[in-house]
Amino acid sequence: MSTLIITLGQTALVDPRTEYADSGWVISGKYAVHSPCYPGTTEYTPVLLLQDGVDYDFTYVVDSYTVGGVRLDLGANTGTLRSSAGTFTETYTYTTGDKLKFYSDGGLRVTLLQISKHLEAAADNSQTFAFNEVNK
Repeated sequence: MSTLIITLGQTALVDPRTEYADSGWVISGKYAVHSPCYPGTTEYTPVLLLQDGVDYDFTYVVDSYTVGGVRLDLGANTGTLRSSAGTFTETYTYTTGDKLKFYSDGGLRVTLLQISKHLEAAADNSQTFAFNEVNK
């Protein structure tokens, strides 16, 4: 086994070599692969820099899709079941001790997991300043 590709943005690192439950998932090279034989969940414990009560974006890429679906869950939060290849993002509020889980009942491969702080669109409080040479 090897590691799943993790992009360390501002938030977390996961080591799937030591923290996955065998339920149809296999860590193969740089990828997490699920066999369509039976439904299963792979579980990770985020270990670096996640802060309690902070919103995070969990972005993952699914390829080699053949059948079924996959979703990303965090703690008691259940994500959207995706039934195609693509790049997907779920936004969750992290609570200390939450487990990060991929559930799948299909045949597919997860090739990237990126975790970063969620940036909300802030209100525009900008101001324009001007300098008038005559009025100093």
